[in-house]
Amino acid sequence: ERSESERRSPAHPNPLKLLLLAAMAAHAAPVAAEDLRPRVDYLSFAQGALPVAIEGNAKELGVGMEQALLAIDGNDGGYALTPKPGSAQTSIAFVYKLPALTAFKEFAVPNVLETPSPSQTFVRKVEIGGSDSGPDGPFHVLASATLETHSAKGRTTAMPVAVERPVRWVRVTMEGGINVQRDKTFFEFSEIIGYGSQEPVPLSDAFRGKWKGRGILLELE
Repeated sequence: ERSESERRSPAHPNPLKLLLLAAMAAHAAPVAAEDLRPRVDYLSFAQGALPVAIEGNAKELGVGMEQALLAIDGNDGGYALTPKPGSAQTSIAFVYKLPALTAFKEFAVPNVLETPSPSQTFVRKVEIGGSDSGPDGPFHVLASATLETHSAKGRTTAMPVAVERPVRWVRVTMEGGINVQRDKTFFEFSEIIGYGSQEPVPLSDAFRGKWKGRGILLELE
């Protein structure tokens, strides 16, 4: 006859207890600090990126600094890229200067969504070029993608970088449209996002001068 302790001990492990132990072990696993930090969008106005050139069919379609800033303003909603309509071969390029050398690992375009209109469509192709020489290049292709309409808001098309290289200038070229139905079409875009790493940004020496006030004199050298 089995003893009292033997009768109280189950012949097989309790499955629920095993699941709880596994969950506790997984929860206790160490996580690298960098995995907990949100990724930084280095191709953004907030991080010091500034448009320095606008190319392609921009002038004839009324595209200017406003549209170039909207592409990096941190708002991933769509906007009218071309104030005037263009053709299916329309090409617009924005050149941005970064505050320091930046090695991108991935670019992204969020919310590729269509406006329900036969005369409007989202851009179809995006190509990212990088240069460490100047705003005139030469630019080396870092990533590219042919976009497709997202099934819902909040989606993102990722563009992995083929070869990582430090750059100071980035050229974003947008061509054609996803669903061009008319000869004269307005094109839309959302945001270009760039993830990677950036060298320390040097302090600016361009802001200097003297300011006088009642009982105070401030001078920056």
